[in-house]
Amino acid sequence: MLRLGLSLALLAILVSVQSRPTSAQVSDADIGTNEALLALFPELRTLPAPAFVAPGVRVSYVSGAATGNGGPAGGGVIQYDVLTRDASHVLAYQSNYGDVGAGVVPLGNSAVRGYPGLGAFWINTSVLVGAERFNSDSLTVTRSSKALSDGTPVNVVRFQTDTANGRVATEFDSDRGAMVFDTISSGPSAAQLELLSVRNLTLPWQPGRAPNWVRPGAALQFSGPQTTVVAGASITQALDVDVVIVEAGARWSLATATQRLDGVASGQGVQATGQGQLIGALWVPQTALDAELPGTPSLVDADPVTGGEVYVSRNGDGSIVLEYLLGAARLAWFYNPVLGVLDRQVVESNDLASFSTMDLARVGGDSALETLAGEPPLPDDPTESEAGSGDDDGGGSGDGDGGGDGDGSPPDEDDGSEESSGDSGPAASSDAGVAGDGGTGAGGGGSCHVATPARARGIVPAAWLVGVALLIRRRFGTRRYPTA
Repeated sequence: MLRLGLSLALLAILVSVQSRPTSAQVSDADIGTNEALLALFPELRTLPAPAFVAPGVRVSYVSGAATGNGGPAGGGVIQYDVLTRDASHVLAYQSNYGDVGAGVVPLGNSAVRGYPGLGAFWINTSVLVGAERFNSDSLTVTRSSKALSDGTPVNVVRFQTDTANGRVATEFDSDRGAMVFDTISSGPSAAQLELLSVRNLTLPWQPGRAPNWVRPGAALQFSGPQTTVVAGASITQALDVDVVIVEAGARWSLATATQRLDGVASGQGVQATGQGQLIGALWVPQTALDAELPGTPSLVDADPVTGGEVYVSRNGDGSIVLEYLLGAARLAWFYNPVLGVLDRQVVESNDLASFSTMDLARVGGDSALETLAGEPPLPDDPTESEAGSGDDDGGGSGDGDGGGDGDGSPPDEDDGSEESSGDSGPAASSDAGVAGDGGTGAGGGGSCHVATPARARGIVPAAWLVGVALLIRRRFGTRRYPTA
């Protein structure tokens, strides 16, 4: 069983595992395996996002994988939190979860970016009308209905390719635009994703603009101890992380994060933050700084899929605390009351073989950020209406409303668990990472909640799941659809 030591992790939240660098604009490569659909529908590069893709929305999938021939099999959960959407892109925060025997833990996280019209888990539904015209010897496009967990039928369009090596198939809700099923298999190995739910997160403040210091070139440094206890033996290392924002808009940012353990470079990744974020943010929006928050930890959101609970509070010094409790992990983030920047992160993580802790604090003072905060504000993010791309599938805007209600949530969406399609197959998210143990402890001089939520149901031991899925994709290759 894979041991989830923090040393495997870069950083639970500060460093997101993503091998490719950021780019100035969204590219086809950002789409992942759904990139192949651009060959059929190039207009997806300019169409708006579906209405459900709005800041503060969480989309959950159950993932499964098997190596075949008597090898291991298991599953986990992949969740996408939509951080922001505008006329140029959609940005989401992907988290992977599994149960390694001691309870649910985060296995990793990554930044997910896509065109408004197409991304890792969404598609503009206008292109699905008449999609059967692309049927060929190498591609089958079909329509069907399947029941969600609550019995509600959903109409789907399925794109499927069969070869001598295996099968790849993806299904989309033809009314809403959510991906409801994805499968890939190669020989005896297979993996798949099935939609569990689409829900609105409960945010403790309104979505809004980033603090004014958030702009390309802003640099942060974090430092602190990382300790792992195995069989009674304790190992402590000095952990340093350098973070540089490389892209930013009025309500989002992408940053590179470079880690050193005992002075030796040990990893680099990409971190995403946006206005609709509840966990893992590098900053909180300006609206959070003046929000009325309780003085003691108060439950703000409970996830029915992972059992994760998020608590919010404001310490006596004004700092904002977010705590995330899982079955075998605790994480806490402490945000500066004036700048909104992450000042401290504390992590605790258990598995059957070890106990790990990490306590990182921001170093270097506030003067550089204060100087940036005095610069003119960045232009607001372009709205879809300004880009002239609005249609019935859109409805979101760059103002943080996301086409939804007053807390930045989208219109209510149905939740549902996808029925098994009978495929032998596949695919965990193309951006799935292997970082990220987690837990929350105390920090910033304030108290930390200590209760642990009940163990989530339906997650079986599968710490190796992401590696299996990526192995399948390497063996099978990227899907390709013929052009018209």
